Amino acid sequence: MSLLNSGSNRSLSVLSWNVRGLGDPNKCNVVRDAISSANPTVMCVQESKLHSIDQFKIKTFLPPQLACSYKYIPAVGSRGGIVTAWSQSYWSCSDFTLKNHSLTTLLVSTLSDHSLTVTNVYGPSDHRHSSDFLRELQDLSSNINGP
Repeated sequence: MSLLNSGSNRSLSVLSWNVRGLGDPNKCNVVRDAISSANPTVMCVQESKLHSIDQFKIKTFLPPQLACSYKYIPAVGSRGGIVTAWSQSYWSCSDFTLKNHSLTTLLVSTLSDHSLTVTNVYGPSDHRHSSDFLRELQDLSSNINGP
């Protein structure tokens, strides 16, 4: 998808990364630097292992262009944690849905009439919950229109 407006030629770029924990400050620096190098317009992080995320914490692992606009699902115990972030220069969030294993955001382009639904998923590690997880995704799919 191209995000076109008055000479802008920026394309949609989504980076998804299972980071396996963001408790270590050194790891946060590595993650932030790698994301900065990739320069995505949308970032999906899985397995943050963070129980809460505030403006101070988000800036430790996301570059400035992504640290202002985000939604998250906290980790449960030592598992999970999902973060979806987007660049305000390209996207605004018009709606979002939090489920047990997924975070769905409806992003609207600030540069064109495009919109995009992004579902960030972290599946259960206990396979006894797999059918609930798949049902959750199936329920979500019926509410998504368009890309």
